[in-house]
Amino acid sequence: MRTIFLQGGAPVESSFERTLYNHLCENERAVVRHNANEHPAWNKLHPDGLLLDTKPCTILEVFGMSENMEAYHIVRSIKVDHFSSLRPKYNFWYWDAFTKADFKKVPIKHNH
Repeated sequence: MRTIFLQGGAPVESSFERTLYNHLCENERAVVRHNANEHPAWNKLHPDGLLLDTKPCTILEVFGMSENMEAYHIVRSIKVDHFSSLRPKYNFWYWDAFTKADFKKVPIKHNH
């Protein structure tokens, strides 16, 4: 497991991920990056993060590729279907950045 230190050099794969992670940091959210091999239920699919401060934990995905990337959208569909099927063990949230959807509606923090 690798902890993401947001706005302090977090490893991200896109500007959209950086935008989301900066938002999470500004709101003092607990998020980590996990190796999919650590979670057999994930079927070796790699999410962009896991929110630890929700109940249950929330798998995060950021989708930002254009509509003409057929292979990307096949993987996207597989991820959405699979991660959605993991309820109630995990919640699943994604931001469709390409369509300019509002990324600030992440699941609320669960206060212990």
